[in-house]
Amino acid sequence: MILFIDSNEHILRGTIARMLAESQIDMHEISHTFWGKGKEHNTHVNGKQPIDGIYSTPDIDAQGFLALSFHESVGDHRTSFIDITSSSMVGPFQSHIVRPTSRRLTTRQSTSVRQYNSDLWNRLTSHQIPERWQNIATAVALSEGGASHHIQERAHRLHTETMEHRLGAENGCRRILKPVSPFCPPIKFWYDRIHAFQQLIRLKEGNHPQMGRSRVYRTARGKHITNHNPSR
Repeated sequence: MILFIDSNEHILRGTIARMLAESQIDMHEISHTFWGKGKEHNTHVNGKQPIDGIYSTPDIDAQGFLALSFHESVGDHRTSFIDITSSSMVGPFQSHIVRPTSRRLTTRQSTSVRQYNSDLWNRLTSHQIPERWQNIATAVALSEGGASHHIQERAHRLHTETMEHRLGAENGCRRILKPVSPFCPPIKFWYDRIHAFQQLIRLKEGNHPQMGRSRVYRTARGKHITNHNPSR
């Protein structure tokens, strides 16, 4: 746990510091460890001592601290930054990054959409899904006081089965020709550069009035695309 606080008193000798240091809480100020021996600074523009403290529990590993000057800060207090290791905050990273594969079903590909709709309808009709939904609707209409627990269970099971048919139809609607590959920074750079050029072309054509010109230029500069027009 980390606590940023304007205590209106010295952050090491004040009442709040002593209360937080009690064994039931065990939180101690950490920014002063980066001041240097015998050095402290005022954190309020009209003050003479540090009154803005950063208190943490012992499991927090602080690696650095920065306090801005008053003219760089917001308001009349110094803006403080603390550098904390992610392992002490959320624990060590023990998993592997699983990047999503390309979706087989996309509305931009009419062939895959037709294949999905055809396959899904065949699955639903062969398992009499529309008739079974109609039977559930009829049972609800005839029941008094709303759907019974038994009818709700039937609807839940049928909904799960319908979702399984949808996933099955999606998995078979198109072949994925791009295999799963590890992340590669050079490939990502050139892939993003292609998209940057495409955005510049659309901007030049003027067919997309809602495109943000500054964003397109900023993206292009980030991909080392510069303007070589001698007239400008």
